[in-house]
Amino acid sequence: MTERKIQRHVVLIRQTLDNTGVFNATIYVPFVPDEVKVKQTGLFVTGALPGVFSINCDSLASQSGSSFGIIGDPYVSFSGITYPLGRSVNGSHTFQILTVAGALATTLNPGQLFIHLEFRKFG
Repeated sequence: MTERKIQRHVVLIRQTLDNTGVFNATIYVPFVPDEVKVKQTGLFVTGALPGVFSINCDSLASQSGSSFGIIGDPYVSFSGITYPLGRSVNGSHTFQILTVAGALATTLNPGQLFIHLEFRKFG
């Protein structure tokens, strides 16, 4: 029985939020990953109204509007969501923080967000 080798590359995105609900993050992975797994997401907001929000990034998720996770304040989520890739992800990616109604979350200023991603290639 042959063991399958897995290459892994972890990317931790830390972002100070503003009142736009949108931010860009540069990602570099030294190989072409087969998938990305969203390991954790976390949010801490100072002075904003509490709520539940989703994190979207259409350039990394396989379907438009797919969520990287659901977050609240203060909250850490261990989502385990996996999206297939099979292409290079190197470059800048736009992330959106959305309200439950699907609008950009513009009340999260000042706030801190982190996203823990694991890119994997199977060989």
